[in-house]
Amino acid sequence: MAQRAKGERKKIGITGMGMVTPVGGSVEQTCASLRASISRIAASEDLKVRNQKGHKAPVVCGSVAGVTDGQRRFLRLFRMAALATKEALAHAAIAADGLRNCGLYLGLAEQDRPGLDTRAANDLPRYLGNLLDAAGLEGRSEVFTCGHASIFYAVRKALIDLESGKCRQALVGCADTYLDELTLTWLFKTDRLKTAETHKGFFPGEGAAFFVLEDEAEATRRKVDFISRIGGIAIAIEPNTIYSEEPCKGEGLTTCVYQTLASVQDGFPKPSLTLSDLNGERYRALEWGLVVSRIPLPLESGANVWHPADCMGDAGSATGAINVCVATVAMRKGYANSPSALVWGASDYGDRGSCIVQQN
Repeated sequence: MAQRAKGERKKIGITGMGMVTPVGGSVEQTCASLRASISRIAASEDLKVRNQKGHKAPVVCGSVAGVTDGQRRFLRLFRMAALATKEALAHAAIAADGLRNCGLYLGLAEQDRPGLDTRAANDLPRYLGNLLDAAGLEGRSEVFTCGHASIFYAVRKALIDLESGKCRQALVGCADTYLDELTLTWLFKTDRLKTAETHKGFFPGEGAAFFVLEDEAEATRRKVDFISRIGGIAIAIEPNTIYSEEPCKGEGLTTCVYQTLASVQDGFPKPSLTLSDLNGERYRALEWGLVVSRIPLPLESGANVWHPADCMGDAGSATGAINVCVATVAMRKGYANSPSALVWGASDYGDRGSCIVQQN
């Protein structure tokens, strides 16, 4: 095997993916459903909030039927994360005894979201380690609680650790759910829950997505192939959030997208596909509009912008990881019509992130 030149960076790619969403219990099923525009957004039989007349009304949302039914908070997250991590590791052909040198990089919702179970950040790595029979995984894990931008923080740290040799593989992903009555009540009171009376809100959802990152030498040794590569990670802060009195200026996301697209000069092909966390809220649409109106390195003309929330509701912090997997499958199967994709995410509290997913 040829030696890397001094100073040459490792080539790191995705070798396995796993996903569970309201429209599918696996990566392939979810992507097929999204491609066919199949929606699973419907009135819940279990979740209700008091409307403006004081009556309890069903919440229109996207839930992972058959997985999170009857569960609350932490157990909803764990059940979804368990399925997604198992699929990702199986796809990457990593058994339990192969996890000794694997790190876990987990993205979650912001910790001050009403209804969020604090056990998610404190205990989910341990629960996943026990489930996967991966001794010591909890000690090799890092948790990022940055909402929709979490995946970009997680991938950035995973790439650093893989480059330095701290780990051989990185299991990276996010799990989230808005489907808790405290959370839903908070969304309703802040006019963010889409109802018959509030058209500017969004449909809440849930989901989990994980993928395995490793460098080319390790993948070759294990005789597995890259299915895509991820790079151009950029992170910034938007000072005027959705809760600010001042209007959003789009500064944070513009910075991210500019820096990410600049990475095409380092070997990543220019994207004509964007996967976003647009969810129907006016704030997010206006922010994205500001970005595309001013960015000095624009996307290819006629670029498509995909937003899976249309079919499954807003999956919170899981959205970014879902979008990475969706982009990978779309490119591998040829319906992306682009050799790379821009993925971006914007948290409620200012964190912004973006990256490029490249067809291998």
